[in-house]
Amino acid sequence: NWMRPFNYEKILDSLRNQTVPCTITICDCHTSAEYAFPTSVLLNADRLFRWKHNLGGYNRYAPIGAYDHQYTFFIDDDILPDRKCLEVFLDTALKLNNEFGVLGQYGRLISSDNKYVAQDVIQGREIKEVDFIVQAYFVKTSYLHSILKFR
Repeated sequence: NWMRPFNYEKILDSLRNQTVPCTITICDCHTSAEYAFPTSVLLNADRLFRWKHNLGGYNRYAPIGAYDHQYTFFIDDDILPDRKCLEVFLDTALKLNNEFGVLGQYGRLISSDNKYVAQDVIQGREIKEVDFIVQAYFVKTSYLHSILKFR
């Protein structure tokens, strides 16, 4: 959460109603009281990490040692996952024999002349290779330590 605390009620409801169970961790770095969570959100989260300094995209990695499941799914606060979102990611991971770096719903490409293309490559029925994933992604938790190297 940075500046969209009222999106979380719907997001948490969606995660609670997935076809596979999950643990919900919220990373909260709002800088003003107007962006604080409603009580209903605080009661529905399994874990809440709160700090006043915004690390940008790295906020989600600050509690890296607390992620204790085989997979971790990261979602931005402006995405609403479908009921089968986690099931599809799990099924895909198993179909790939866990030989993947990261799975996601939105990807981006770098052109052959090494220029960034700000156009989404959206999840479909087949797997599409992209240069990087944005907004919502699924990764083996054991890989997360590698992300810290980029910080």
